[in-house]
Amino acid sequence: MHKRWLILVWGICTAMLTAEEVRITDFSGWARSGSVQAELQDGRTHIQGGMQGGELRQSFPQTQLPQAGFAAVLRLREQGAWNLAVINGLDRIILSPAEPDRAILNFPLLPEHIKDGQLTLAIKLAPEAVLDLGSLEFAAAALPSEKYVPPRSSGPVRRFASPAGEFTIPPEYEDVSVPPRRSQQPLPPAAGAAGLRHYQVDDLFELHPQLLPEPHEFDRPIALFAAPDQYEAAAFGLYASQEAAAVTLSAGALYNNRGESLPVPELRTIRVWPQRSGFVTVTYRDVPELLEKNRPLDIPANQGQAYYVKCHIPAGTASGIYQGNISVSQSGRPALTIPLSVRVLNLPLVRDTGRIVGVYYGAPDQFSILQNCGFNSVLQGFQNCMRGILKPLKTIAAQEQDVTKRLEMLYAGQDLPQLNYAEAHPQGFDNFVKAYQAAGFKRLVVWFVARGFTDEIARFLNLPLSTARVPDIYPASITPEYGQLFKDIIRAIDRQAAKSGLETYYYQFDELGVHPDAVVFKYAVEMFKLVKEAGAKTLVTCTDDEFLPMVHPWLDTRQYAQSSAGTRAALAKIYASTKAEGREFFSYSGCVYEQHHLNRYNAGLNIWLCGWEGKYFWNLASQRGNAFNDFDRPEKDAMALYHHEGEYIPTLQLEALREGIDDLRYLTTLEKLLAEAAQSPRLPAQQRAAEITRELAALKESLPLQIIGGDSVNGNFSNNGRSSWDCRNFQRYRWRFASLALQLQTLIAGNEGAAATLRFLPEAPRQSATPPAMPRQLHAPRLTTPPAIDGRLNDDCWRQACHIPEFVYASGQPASIRTQAWLARDDKNLYLAFCCAEPDPKSMVLKQPDRDVTVWRDDSVEVFIDGNHDHDSFKQIIVSALGVEADLSYLNGKGDLKWDCRGLRSAAAIAEQEWYVEMSIPLSEVASQPVVGLNLQRARKSLLTVSTLVPDSRALPDYADLYLEPVPETKVQIDRPVRLGHNRFLLAAGAPATGHCVLAGQEQEKRPVGREKQEVIPFVIADTGDWTGLLRLDFGPQAPATTWSYRFLIPP
Repeated sequence: MHKRWLILVWGICTAMLTAEEVRITDFSGWARSGSVQAELQDGRTHIQGGMQGGELRQSFPQTQLPQAGFAAVLRLREQGAWNLAVINGLDRIILSPAEPDRAILNFPLLPEHIKDGQLTLAIKLAPEAVLDLGSLEFAAAALPSEKYVPPRSSGPVRRFASPAGEFTIPPEYEDVSVPPRRSQQPLPPAAGAAGLRHYQVDDLFELHPQLLPEPHEFDRPIALFAAPDQYEAAAFGLYASQEAAAVTLSAGALYNNRGESLPVPELRTIRVWPQRSGFVTVTYRDVPELLEKNRPLDIPANQGQAYYVKCHIPAGTASGIYQGNISVSQSGRPALTIPLSVRVLNLPLVRDTGRIVGVYYGAPDQFSILQNCGFNSVLQGFQNCMRGILKPLKTIAAQEQDVTKRLEMLYAGQDLPQLNYAEAHPQGFDNFVKAYQAAGFKRLVVWFVARGFTDEIARFLNLPLSTARVPDIYPASITPEYGQLFKDIIRAIDRQAAKSGLETYYYQFDELGVHPDAVVFKYAVEMFKLVKEAGAKTLVTCTDDEFLPMVHPWLDTRQYAQSSAGTRAALAKIYASTKAEGREFFSYSGCVYEQHHLNRYNAGLNIWLCGWEGKYFWNLASQRGNAFNDFDRPEKDAMALYHHEGEYIPTLQLEALREGIDDLRYLTTLEKLLAEAAQSPRLPAQQRAAEITRELAALKESLPLQIIGGDSVNGNFSNNGRSSWDCRNFQRYRWRFASLALQLQTLIAGNEGAAATLRFLPEAPRQSATPPAMPRQLHAPRLTTPPAIDGRLNDDCWRQACHIPEFVYASGQPASIRTQAWLARDDKNLYLAFCCAEPDPKSMVLKQPDRDVTVWRDDSVEVFIDGNHDHDSFKQIIVSALGVEADLSYLNGKGDLKWDCRGLRSAAAIAEQEWYVEMSIPLSEVASQPVVGLNLQRARKSLLTVSTLVPDSRALPDYADLYLEPVPETKVQIDRPVRLGHNRFLLAAGAPATGHCVLAGQEQEKRPVGREKQEVIPFVIADTGDWTGLLRLDFGPQAPATTWSYRFLIPP
């Protein structure tokens, strides 16, 4: 009979068959490196390589694989490169399948693959690769299989227009665009006889010709705020209820009431077009991206056209409100006027000159664009900033065969090689540096992972290039002659750069630690040592990987993939290890996937949250084929800036980076004023600075380290579920930072009266040295009379309910604005009530009127119930302050908005300084066990602060246990006065339990406690003094533990 066991291997539950066969169907629990992610979906494991790629790793004891001759992998779908490897320390032995064209790939296994009694495998993915696996089996013989047939889209061939002409999307590409939103509400009347209406949406990704906005999105004036020395912009659209021909937009200067003006705003059209959704994926979606020159356009009936207006506020502009209009004409006749205003703040923004914000691959003719975006550095390939610099090596090598004579000619009697700095305009080094200085840029990072540098030096010395493992742009071995010449060339370049005051960093291997290889690691360390021995500075792109400690002694800058700081614990770890020896703490992130909100967040708030001392964005422009055709090469074009017919075409991606850098400037300005206020002799300034410092600390705790770039529900940019980020928060936060900075500026100047007229949150965030203990067990008392669900919280029955006095931030610190909750139940329903303090009700976000439609974007409360108590699935119920509901069911991390909590009732009410919610949730809909997991959450959308019952609202194992059965009645007494030595409690419990004491942090002896009968629980007091402790009674899984605290004072 075929026996089966279930065993646990390193935390992964794997189904084991007999000794002859092992079969794995879930790879999501394997150890990960790099940016690889794995998730079980519909019986298959979906694996994504992410920006860096990486690997999944798992070990198998030899005893499980007695006669395994093959590792048979069932691939269901693949996009991009991947392979299976055997791990031996830092080495990876790449396995080759017997028949690579089969769906089941049979990888031969050899006895030497077993090391230290186990086989360790790695599934390695290239950057952005996607792989769906069905299973991995170890078998004595190769498994038969049909040929692998890549999934193909059956959609029609599609053509699309671009500035460079029309292109065709091949049929194998699948359109995964989410259908544009179409309002079901009646349209407002047309603003003009032409039938044109203007509108604004909060989410740029929604800009689409087929979008039909909601009524409240029409006719919104374009109102901006900004500070001097800043650009500020907005996107808007025109909707045509009938065909509109030759629609043209124009704008004039903006004026304040004193006759002072701002420059004429720049107007551009926004092109919505298809772009691939990943670097190597065969899916695409329609995205708004290109910002093309403003020109007449035809708008078909019942469609829209998106536009972008950008205002420049020069340095020195006087504060005030500047007003103007955008004029819309149709076929040369006036059709519509759109009000435009900019409120200029009296707030000189500062730049953090010590922080680097740069981009990969910017050329001199792009520097002015980058400068206007706020960048101050470029990470550049040597071939783009030092073109021809090693030309003397090639020239001399062609003339002379003898290496000794070649070196004499190269040095020409000088201490360093004589290189070519001036030629190859404009990419010659001197020309590049000159333009770099003119743009005000600081450091230059140069990388050599390309032909023409390290290999050119090797050829000059007649050294063979590497043919295995180490890239063939390096010599096969680093000889002393190679090392000396390489160091002298680096010294010569640094000396030339120093003449212009430019600091140069050298970056030689890209994301090396993501793909471990002992030979390459050793070689790379030697190359980094050469750069340091030359007296130059080094940088490496990395994760928290195995290569990092090897190269650390020869590093100046660690440039982490942003995903390395995915959690606060991971961030703290890499920061501590980086700064322990004074290294620079940098990061890098992608910016070319049309994820506008993600770009802005990463360029601003993420830098502030993580404390990055510098950050580079990959990349400005890197085309594989035609830059305007994302479908003509295996990889996606990586473009944030296009070039066509002698002009550059910016994108919303690049503009989002600019906005993020400006968010950082507002924060930098606020922090500078905080430092000044803390040192101010004026007490009000000092006090307010302390309050704002606490508020910013609380804000850091509440903000996510990373956000998903897409819409909250449709997952345009991610398959990881909906994002809690509301794109409106960018302006809310910026306005908050500006308001606080303005108040500090006023208080520092001694003008307290003016400062008091500004509106600020009256309650400063509270901090405590130790976060409060989270409630791990809750009991919902049974009610005889249920509450009226009316949002008023005035029923007497709530006095009997379990009271939760406050919520906390992700750090465990109490939330600065209080939220209380109450729990109770009867035979059929679970009852919840919330009281949410709100000192500034006018700031509440209350815009979503429809059930299940982005309700979470409003101020709201949420209930998470793990009804099976399996830590794998949960129900989520949301009620906004308007009383609008949303309910979702989650399984394996995937949300289902189609689920409805039948019988759910709720009500909400808003008072002067707080708002309330009451809910009645049918237990049959959410609970199948007497104990369920529970978390509660409150979202204040005006500042996107989230507070919860348990810090992580999605960490199911950390949920509080909510007991739905009655708590057994218990009686406790002390049988005599407490004294030195042996003492005892007497307990009588309504159900079998285990009782014990915790005295001064030490557990005392545990004793069983029976039903009704008094039992003795002993405890010992060993000395005089003040003694505190707990008496605990555990009833098992069916009821919550009962705990009493006590304190005894034992006199001498």
